[in-house]
Amino acid sequence: IVKELTKFGTYRYTASSKEVTGSFSNRLSKIFRECITGFDYAQNLVVIHTIPGLGPAAASAVDALGMHFVLGCIGGDDTVVIVMRDNNAAAAFCSEIRNILG
Repeated sequence: IVKELTKFGTYRYTASSKEVTGSFSNRLSKIFRECITGFDYAQNLVVIHTIPGLGPAAASAVDALGMHFVLGCIGGDDTVVIVMRDNNAAAAFCSEIRNILG
C-alpha cells in the first residue's frame, strides 16, 4: 500500500506497482496486526474497525488482493465494510483474520 498525492492536492492509498507475492496471510498480516481493533460479520458483510486513519489502507489492501469472493470494499477513517459474495465467504474471511491476529 502506497500513499500518493493526487492532481487535486489530496492523498489516496493505492496498491504498489510491484507485483504482490505470497499467501493471503503474508500479504495482509502486517497491515492487519498493526491496525485492526475489531471485526465481525453479518450475512455477507464484514466490518473491520481500525485505528483512526488506517481504514483506507486496510480496504486498499483487501482490494489489491483481487479475491473473487470479495465484491468490494468501502474504507472510512477507521472502519472498512467488505461486501462478500456469500455468507460462507464472510465467515471464512473473518476466520482468516482471526488466525492472522492470533
